[in-house]
Amino acid sequence: MSQVASAPKNDFTDRTKYDALMEVIRNRITTRAFDPNCVVPREHYDMILEAARHAPSGANAQPWHFIVVTDQNLKTRSWNISVKNRPSGPS
Repeated sequence: MSQVASAPKNDFTDRTKYDALMEVIRNRITTRAFDPNCVVPREHYDMILEAARHAPSGANAQPWHFIVVTDQNLKTRSWNISVKNRPSGPS
């Protein structure tokens, strides 16, 4: 008779992961002005995309696609288009 390995059980008495998550949540910041001269290392894009890929979605469908734009001219053009097409307020 073969044995079926059981899935590891969560240890809800260990607060390590919870505390780490809460540290991130408590220390988050909102950035409204960006330094156009700041160079983001490629590894940071990879980490951000990996986190986004694991974001929850309905039925775990994850129906999104990501496009990383690093060219400053293209970022500026995209921003101008989005501002131009932004609704002016509630209708």
